Amino acid sequence: MTQITRDSSTGVWSLDADKAGQWICFALDVPREEIGESNCALRSRVAKEQLLIYPGAEPPKTGKRPVGYAVYGIASATVKSVSLKLSDCSRMQVKLNRRPFLWAFVPASKIAEGIVPVAVTTRTNSRAIREPLSTLGPLPRGSCSTGR
Repeated sequence: MTQITRDSSTGVWSLDADKAGQWICFALDVPREEIGESNCALRSRVAKEQLLIYPGAEPPKTGKRPVGYAVYGIASATVKSVSLKLSDCSRMQVKLNRRPFLWAFVPASKIAEGIVPVAVTTRTNSRAIREPLSTLGPLPRGSCSTGR
C-alpha cells in the first residue's frame, strides 16, 4: 500500500494506492468530503491506455468555486511526461516521481480565478496523446475552456 499526502489550508489530501494481483486501485481523500473518490483498473488496461487520469476537487466553503483542485491517476512505464492545459491556456507539468501513481494540484491563485485543467497531453516514446479532461463544478473561466 502506498499513501501520498499533501497539506492544504483546509486539511490533508491523501492518495491511497495499492497494486494487488492484476488490479491497481487508488482512492483520493479530499478535505471536507465525506466520501472519497476511488478507482480500480486492470494492469492490462493501464498498459494499453498508458494513462488513467481523473479530476478531484475540495468543495467551496461559500460560493461556487472549489478551494482545492487536483488531478490524480496512474501512468504506465511507457509514459515519459504528462502535462495539463488549463482553461487560461497555460500549461502545468505533472510529476511522475511516484509512478505508477500521480497527482498534481492547481495553484490556489488559478482556482480563485475559476481556472481549471481542461486537457491532458501524454507523451510516450512514440507519440503524444492529447485528450480533453472532464471538469468539476461550474464551467471554467478562460479562452481555452474547450480543451483544444
